[in-house]
Amino acid sequence: MSLTFQSLRSSSRGNCLLLKSSRTAVLIDCGIKTQRECHALLDGHASRLDAVLVSHAHGDHVCYSSLRVLERYGTPVHCHQDVLRHVSRKHVRDRDSPPQLNAFQSAVFSIGDFEVLPVALPHEPHCPTFGFVIRCGDLKIVVCTDFHDPGAIGDHLIDADFIFIEANHDTELLRLFPNYASHYHLNNRKTGKVLAQARRNSCRPPKGVMLGHLSEQRNNESLALDSVRDAFAAEKLTIDFKLDVAPRYAVSNEFHIV
Repeated sequence: MSLTFQSLRSSSRGNCLLLKSSRTAVLIDCGIKTQRECHALLDGHASRLDAVLVSHAHGDHVCYSSLRVLERYGTPVHCHQDVLRHVSRKHVRDRDSPPQLNAFQSAVFSIGDFEVLPVALPHEPHCPTFGFVIRCGDLKIVVCTDFHDPGAIGDHLIDADFIFIEANHDTELLRLFPNYASHYHLNNRKTGKVLAQARRNSCRPPKGVMLGHLSEQRNNESLALDSVRDAFAAEKLTIDFKLDVAPRYAVSNEFHIV
């Protein structure tokens, strides 16, 4: 069996992640602003996409254009029942045929090879947001972005085989360039701390960790990576796994989990 992860986009301008096994392929979010860009980004993947998981209704994670493209592909879109109401209100237009939106609750559900556990995350007020713990056989993948308190997801990171986690901003750059919305995102220091805690409590290292959703003005790759390294050094832990950063506006390298 093969299992791979790839970030197709990861920024405040658009987010789209791809997880593939030998038989199943899912996107986590698809917030691509234009139908032309969405078509171009998904070209080569669309024919074998089994589903899209939507974390929340903000336009950089799902939007009208991407829903129209996914509808043409016949790709089912799955979101929590609370998120579905927001998505329908914000991104579905009455004049169009409705996209295929499927509601899940908070229990584990299956998509092909994957068992998906939604995990509620604290983001903006009145904006229900979910991370995903995805199991494929004995492997565990955790994807979590757009949240400000890691308490809800920390235990799920323990003994994960692959982690995609937000490292949105540097607190000093946020002070220099204030932004109200950034306070609802995870800063570099918190990201490093929760990863170090998870590694200390794990029996084995993950195969890889990818940091994503870096702010363009209030973060950069070096700051995000240094924060994780500093957190591990403070705990006297070794980073014994591949640590990478998702490009904001380009496709990442494909990470082979197995």
